[in-house]
Amino acid sequence: MPGFVLAALVAFLLNEVTFNIEWGFRIPDVVSLFNRTSPLAIGFPSIDMYLEAIPLVVIGYTLLFGDLITGTEVLNDAQTQRPDEPLDVNLDRSHLSVAMRNFLGLLVNPFFPTQGALWTGVHVVVAERWKKGPKEMPSIFDGLGSYYLMGIPFLYVTLPFITLMKPLMQMALTLTLILTGFACAYVAMAIPKKNSEMASDNPDITVWSRHVDPYSHEGVTALIALTDAPPTALTALTQLNALSSMNWNINMLSDNPTTENGWFLLRTATKSIRHGYYT
Repeated sequence: MPGFVLAALVAFLLNEVTFNIEWGFRIPDVVSLFNRTSPLAIGFPSIDMYLEAIPLVVIGYTLLFGDLITGTEVLNDAQTQRPDEPLDVNLDRSHLSVAMRNFLGLLVNPFFPTQGALWTGVHVVVAERWKKGPKEMPSIFDGLGSYYLMGIPFLYVTLPFITLMKPLMQMALTLTLILTGFACAYVAMAIPKKNSEMASDNPDITVWSRHVDPYSHEGVTALIALTDAPPTALTALTQLNALSSMNWNINMLSDNPTTENGWFLLRTATKSIRHGYYT
């Protein structure tokens, strides 16, 4: 939150954002939304539309599956610091509660979410404060209640907050994405139990890459400068070690490699590593 406030202040001082604060309250037009989107008002779609939506259903459940894993691991880690409040994490119950929420949403305002069921930013913030002990947060439900029962419904109808956040939504969504990445990385790093489990037996990376500088998007030099990013040998290390910077023998299949907007699809593989050198 301090970082977000500082970013908003800097953006305002640099005229990157402008505010048009309005005062008062505004009740969302729920009736109009219901009449325009609810199948109870406009009718249910055809069977063909349901069949076409199956890939979206798979994507939606994939997002939910990842959220359940992330949320559970964050709570399990926090639980080690708060034995005074045992948490009953039940994934079957989580599935049922999400299913009931989605069914009610289907009848009132069906939409395909661009994120999973977990608000990762809030989840991490609440869990981290709960870890500090009962003096900071007596119960984790106090933190959840502050956001979801007291804060969010009130903020939805408060014009000063809505008009303040509107120009800052890009920063807010970026911060949420960063926190989501942090939580996912935290969960991934918690799975290996020893250093050897963090290394790869077959280092092989395929990634789309390009230079940030638009003047470096074309030509042989641009391609060569990208070929060492990232070094796959790093994924095979079980502890910190020195690696050679570069010693290359390059065979170019084209005198003038072309690309679209500077993007190159790079695949790098490490066959052997010894004494700080790799091939």
